[in-house]
Amino acid sequence: MRDAAKAEGFSIKVTSAYRSIAEQKALYEKFLLTDPVHIVDQTCARPGYSEHHTGLALDIEGSIKGGRNIAKTPECAWLKENCHKYGFVVRYPAGKEGWTGIEDYTYCLRYVGVAHATYMYQNGLCFEEYIELLKNNYGSSAKRLSIAAADGYTYEVYYQPTAGQDVVTLDIPSNYNYTVSGDNRSGFIVTVKMTAPAA
Repeated sequence: MRDAAKAEGFSIKVTSAYRSIAEQKALYEKFLLTDPVHIVDQTCARPGYSEHHTGLALDIEGSIKGGRNIAKTPECAWLKENCHKYGFVVRYPAGKEGWTGIEDYTYCLRYVGVAHATYMYQNGLCFEEYIELLKNNYGSSAKRLSIAAADGYTYEVYYQPTAGQDVVTLDIPSNYNYTVSGDNRSGFIVTVKMTAPAA
């Protein structure tokens, strides 16, 4: 993604990715003392509550410096339009505060995979909306969401609730690559790569 941005004249730098609980605690305490107004965003989340602990979230900075002002840079505009092609989504987009509980935090990306990122981008969904869509409309292997993703593959996606079960059986077509991701709440998201990319 960074190489693609560079080819179009944009310089993008990762400023923060994985953070341990100890690192988050130090950052939280620093912001609590110096910038309590912005303590609510993920950069300043309480230790144990930041998505940076997962290793899936990252903050970016463009060649135009300025912290939060990155949201107004050409780099940020490029990322909004292209990051889904590489499996990333803008984690806290403007206008989705009611879903995310976080103010516009455009320079934070999260890796979700190309299939999910493509669907979220094409349908204007934030992460929370997408999970709810899967849970409410594609909650079994009998009804799957078909996604023609930016990488040229078609994927079938469904949500498998666990409902307190100790053992969950997943219906996966044989001879297909797939991933199973827990949602840390009540189930799994099953993603099956169905086709080869178009030539």
